[in-house]
Amino acid sequence: MSSTALRGILDDILESGVFQAEVGEHLFELAVLYF
Repeated sequence: MSSTALRGILDDILESGVFQAEVGEHLFELAVLYF
């Protein structure tokens, strides 16, 4: 049970990390275009 919960937490962290990386890339591209 605890290993399943830990797996879910790790999956959430990975998903949020990927999401943040994608947003960061888009913000960087916008910064390059405007500055």
